[in-house]
Amino acid sequence: MWVKNGLKSVLAVLGKSDKKVAAVFGISPKPCHDAVMHLKAGAPGVPVWLFSLTEPPQETRILCERVFVNRYSLALFLQAQVRLWPYCVAIAVGTWTAEHGRWAMKLAPFLIPPFRVVLLNSWGGFFPGKPALILLHWHRFLLGAALSLWIRLTEIGIGCLHSGPVRRIQDVTAGCWRLVAYHVWRSGPVRRAGDISSSFLLFVVAKLMTWFSFPHRRWFKSIHGDDFVRPEERTAGRGVAKFVQQGSVWDVRGFSDFVDANEVRWIHWQQGEQASSIQAELEASRLFDDPRTFAVARQSEARGWKSSLFPMAPFRHLQKGTASQVMAPLSSSIWVDRAKLAALGVPHTQLTDTAWMLLFWKAAAAGWCCYSLPGEQQAGAQPDFPAQETEFFLRLCADPELRRLGPTAPDLSRGTISFSPDQQLPMRPGCIRVLVVSPFLPFPLAHGGAVRIFNLCSELADRVDFILVAIREAHDTVHYEELHRVFRHVYTVDLDEHESTDERIPKQVRAAQSSSLRTLIADVTERLQPDLRQIEFTHMAGYRDCASGVPALL
Repeated sequence: MWVKNGLKSVLAVLGKSDKKVAAVFGISPKPCHDAVMHLKAGAPGVPVWLFSLTEPPQETRILCERVFVNRYSLALFLQAQVRLWPYCVAIAVGTWTAEHGRWAMKLAPFLIPPFRVVLLNSWGGFFPGKPALILLHWHRFLLGAALSLWIRLTEIGIGCLHSGPVRRIQDVTAGCWRLVAYHVWRSGPVRRAGDISSSFLLFVVAKLMTWFSFPHRRWFKSIHGDDFVRPEERTAGRGVAKFVQQGSVWDVRGFSDFVDANEVRWIHWQQGEQASSIQAELEASRLFDDPRTFAVARQSEARGWKSSLFPMAPFRHLQKGTASQVMAPLSSSIWVDRAKLAALGVPHTQLTDTAWMLLFWKAAAAGWCCYSLPGEQQAGAQPDFPAQETEFFLRLCADPELRRLGPTAPDLSRGTISFSPDQQLPMRPGCIRVLVVSPFLPFPLAHGGAVRIFNLCSELADRVDFILVAIREAHDTVHYEELHRVFRHVYTVDLDEHESTDERIPKQVRAAQSSSLRTLIADVTERLQPDLRQIEFTHMAGYRDCASGVPALL
């Protein structure tokens, strides 16, 4: 007891108080929310401080007394040490939910005095951070990984033997090597024995990239250039031709022959047989009215806060009747401009998604646009593409011509800008054009700011052509039909960037910062030539310099 009281006295002199808080250290939003809910259920009176590498949802923020967000794990760990030192941390929760890397955050709970630790595992359970239980956790994790690998290899063996009689399903190793050979043989005769080794090497490198938390994503921005490419387009025809590919291996020979043999306007590429409505083709064709459009894809997933080499899906699930520009909209259903595709050339790769990534990358460097449309069903969360990203990255490193390229408008193709192609109205000759930039949607009329903007613009809509660019909050539903009664064009922007940590900037200003919004204002100004930019609310004043030559009214 004497030692304990003496230790408390020493800590008090060093600035430690008896005020209790609970700390949560997380990497992704869902585990953070689960950990905070666990603490609030077990000790509702203890304030919770959240330290997260990604922006948590609003429902998580409400439950926490303080939230700290920083994408750099070591910097956030050091910030936690400083912020928590004056308090008594009753309990520290870490999220060990199979996210790769970020060890500074995973080990942070063990370095926060008085070292009372609870861990959340990938199965949704909580356990004390004691050595024996941690060893048991790792044992279960490794056992589960081994079991998943065994099941995967078994599936590979069965899938690769589908072209002939299955004589030994149990021969998993043979099936795995047959998959490697199958990747090469599908694209033509094996000319080099090294082709098979390269397939196996790709698998190994992809695994290493996964284990080390995808370091190539950090290298990518410094490796590629910013040059543009201007391929010579061939003559465009009319109509749509469908190409169906079976399996995950890129059918480079079949697709190349198909592109060369057709003179249609568009090619509808599909991964396997699937239903395709006429309405879907009509929606795609409307987007193809823009001569800059290269491809239109059905949304397969929403990327959310998941990182990747470049955006491969819209940031959120798209509403029916809307579209969003995405740099590389990977999907199992893609409409592509045949003339532009022929100008770029069909790439030789092993994996299908890698081939499309290369095509989309070249298209972005040519200044062409790719779009996502809402899928037939609600999209899920975008998975990682370790093998596909690795193959793309290795080809980029090996090809100087490919490495010098860069997208012409990356901030417009992040999948954060949504619009309704069917409801956009042409500008009327002789009318004043006003671009309205708003920090929220002016409809529904849920608060005074929305009522003011919507009704003032509505009263002038018969004499003024209004263009709306507005920030969409996380759970907003956009009522395009009502908005288009007043605004000729409507664009909504999702915020997908972490707030600046510069405390010299007011928090309300930091919360509204978006490179996509800034670039969109400049793009709309160039295309639609407004006479005035009307910027709503003081914290949006920083967007006044997005386009020179057009007056801005605050």
